[in-house]
Amino acid sequence: METDTRKKQIIKAALKRFSHFGVAKTTMNEIADDSSITKGNIYYYFTDKNALIAEVIKELLNQYDKVLKKRLMNSTSTLHSLQLALSSSKEFFEKYYMINLFENIDCSTGNDSLKQVSDMAGDYGHQLIIKIFTTGIERGELQINNVEETAQLYNDASRGIFFVNRTWSTKTITIDYDLMNVIHNKQMELAKIFITALTIKTTE
Repeated sequence: METDTRKKQIIKAALKRFSHFGVAKTTMNEIADDSSITKGNIYYYFTDKNALIAEVIKELLNQYDKVLKKRLMNSTSTLHSLQLALSSSKEFFEKYYMINLFENIDCSTGNDSLKQVSDMAGDYGHQLIIKIFTTGIERGELQINNVEETAQLYNDASRGIFFVNRTWSTKTITIDYDLMNVIHNKQMELAKIFITALTIKTTE
């Protein structure tokens, strides 16, 4: 119990630091001071900074999942569910921009902790859309031959809009809210196009 409490204490302090100053500019000494735990004890719980970053990302994923699940309970349609997912994602990205949750942390350097959490985040996004589409099928709204492939196509297209329209440098410390709105609106339009194409047409 004490171990879990201390770990949560460290993760909370790291999340606050990363959110305000970014990952690169945050030192383990600062996290130790903020969490009132010695640097040596931090390394007892986390082998290195990357392992701590991975746990912070997991915590944000958990927070996002809790928020989204609550919102999806009030969803009225498949399109509404996709819109809720997009709005929640935008909200979290802007709130934790200094961490640049999934886009700017280099997970390709061979670090196992970051690689695993990157894969986990990607799988979460994929499974989320599969679930939304499957619910749409069960509601009688959608007709999809291969849910998994369609979900992957949707995610690829949505992420593609982000990367194609993103014009800021990965080192930019201020977020362009106007640009984020442009990207968000395009992703919302993509969701409408997908659902229109997948909606079962009724004959009167």
